Amino acid sequence: MNSIGILKKISESFFKHFSDFKGLYHFGPRTKANYNDESDYDIILVFEELDYEKELAIAHIINKFEFEHGLFIDYKTFTQTGKKSIEYIRKNINPIFIEEAIDNGIFYGNHKEILVKNSLIKSEEALVISVICYR
Repeated sequence: MNSIGILKKISESFFKHFSDFKGLYHFGPRTKANYNDESDYDIILVFEELDYEKELAIAHIINKFEFEHGLFIDYKTFTQTGKKSIEYIRKNINPIFIEEAIDNGIFYGNHKEILVKNSLIKSEEALVISVICYR
């Protein structure tokens, strides 16, 4: 299975398990030409909110996916607001990481709700460059 197929399956799994899942950003070497078959998948999962139980459930899904498909996933979880939001991290913690991962990453999400630089756009006909939408 190619990278797009793998990321689509991961995203579909999260949409199935979490009603507040907004989508994932894929970034890092696998989004460019400079990766090898051993490279991990770098992703950011975006939710409305997070708590300890949800973080455990997320880890379980990721670990199961890694085991079943024989790959490695380096993931981070972000929220839409608060100290784990993209904009908070951009302004207060690591703007370079956000630029690389979010601004230059590829978003996999719901076509009705698209995150662009942490702004939620609700539209049936949203056109976003470097975004793969489905569902």
